[in-house]
Amino acid sequence: MFAPMETSGTDIILDQVRRLVAIPAEAAPEGVVFYCARMLDGICAGLVSKLGQKPSPNIFSNLMTVEALRLIDNISKELAHTLRRMGNVVRHSLADASLDDVKLAIVLTRELIDWFEALEEGAQFAPARAALDAKIDPSWGVVAVVDLLSGVEAGDNAAIEALLKRRDDILASRFLASLCAEALIACGRPRDAEDLLGACAAAFGSDQRHQQLSALVLSRTGRLEEAVKAADAMLKRYPDDDETAGIAGGIYKRRWDRDPTQTGALKKAHELYRKQWEKGKRINAYLGVNAASTLVYLGDIAGARLIAAEVVAAMARRDAALQAARLSPQDGGLSAYYDEVSRAEAMLVAGDTAAARAAYDRAFSAYRQYSGTIKGAKTQAMKVAALSAAPGFAPWPVAVGITGHRPHKLNPDGLGRIAADIGGVFDAIAAQNPGRTFVCVTSLAEGADTMAAGEALKRGWGLVAPLPFPPDLYALDFAEGAPRDTFRALLAKADHFVCRPDRSDDVAGYVAASAAMLDLSDQLVAVWDGAPTDAAGGAYDTLQQALKRGMACIRIDARAEAPPAPVAA
Repeated sequence: MFAPMETSGTDIILDQVRRLVAIPAEAAPEGVVFYCARMLDGICAGLVSKLGQKPSPNIFSNLMTVEALRLIDNISKELAHTLRRMGNVVRHSLADASLDDVKLAIVLTRELIDWFEALEEGAQFAPARAALDAKIDPSWGVVAVVDLLSGVEAGDNAAIEALLKRRDDILASRFLASLCAEALIACGRPRDAEDLLGACAAAFGSDQRHQQLSALVLSRTGRLEEAVKAADAMLKRYPDDDETAGIAGGIYKRRWDRDPTQTGALKKAHELYRKQWEKGKRINAYLGVNAASTLVYLGDIAGARLIAAEVVAAMARRDAALQAARLSPQDGGLSAYYDEVSRAEAMLVAGDTAAARAAYDRAFSAYRQYSGTIKGAKTQAMKVAALSAAPGFAPWPVAVGITGHRPHKLNPDGLGRIAADIGGVFDAIAAQNPGRTFVCVTSLAEGADTMAAGEALKRGWGLVAPLPFPPDLYALDFAEGAPRDTFRALLAKADHFVCRPDRSDDVAGYVAASAAMLDLSDQLVAVWDGAPTDAAGGAYDTLQQALKRGMACIRIDARAEAPPAPVAA
């Protein structure tokens, strides 16, 4: 804990920066880190006060409140927690700070001033920025590493590869190594994170954060038995630590997701989520909705509905407080998507099925770029609806994905049969799912895709179109005249979204659109000639990816010779 500060906002930043730049880093590195973390604490406490709440003397509590109130974006949140941990270490004399730690703390401070400046319009931060810039050498490796983290979080492969090449810079500070490992886990590269964590432990030993991230890696790589053992050990070692409890709760829930007979793991997850929800003053929607949904799975529907109603009310109060303070949420992108899905799930558990369905549909429509998470959210919603006997919560349409060849690889004399086969498969799928509605998920490429889209529209199905590039750029794939006109006509009838913003890498665009189509589909229809190829994102590659995911796949012969048939892995 830091001693209370009388100043707030801009005054905090200017005062703490003035102090930290006056300290000779070589003589007192811990002093620089201390004032960097103290500045962060003051900012968070000031924001909590601005929203009419009483700040905690605990920096973690204030930062978690700022996070729950959606006032910090994801990358700034990770930077802030890293700086907080650095402050804790020097404040409690747990370890000495190195000059590389000082460099990291100053760079993080500059980044967090930029975050706060976005919240405090009109405030004068130029003096603080100038003072920090004077202390920062642009050639420091930490500057380049921190600059890459936003791209890494977004899953940008170029940023990820550039980060991994800066291994020596990353390993200069245990805090920077943990920060980078966390970013790699977040972007779906847990094996790279594991390698980095191993090198970090060899250089610095294993501290609490290293143990937390190592447990996350075990969970994200499917080694759940090992992850559960790691979670058990951490809870014994750090029984009152909120971060440890949150990570352990997620591991226990994932263990139960894989094996529903593991009710002990589910009970542990619920107890941890509920404890954190109550300890955090019932404002963190993520914790609250997980406490409610795990109670649904445990069979306590009445108790779950009480918690869920609290979550819905807490989110409404939060939104009203932000509006009253004239503050806008800063957690765009994936964090905003999860917030909206949490609201929808809370409404569903609380029994307001109409509002829940509308909230889900808004989230799925607004954030289609996160197709990889939407299918899981739908599955969980249907599970919750079934277990809680939610009245009138209809399932989402059956989504049938399409992959196939372009015209030059389709039998020109068999186009009528290919179209008839597609229609016949669609009719068979409809017959197997009585009472359901349907959508065809297709990138609308000329050939099999557009043929399937036409057959779907004839049957009154919806169209969802993940496009590899923006429509005007994608239209260049179609010859002028009928092909391009057909594409534009189908696009006008489709709910479409763009997977890549430009055509700087065509193959990456086709691969991204293929992956998004599979993410959104329940089963796949592949119009394929039977010849394997190495074309990434093509019909054969997409079919193989679907089989690896365990999806049901039906092949339609692009040569118009063999009848439609299931494809086995």
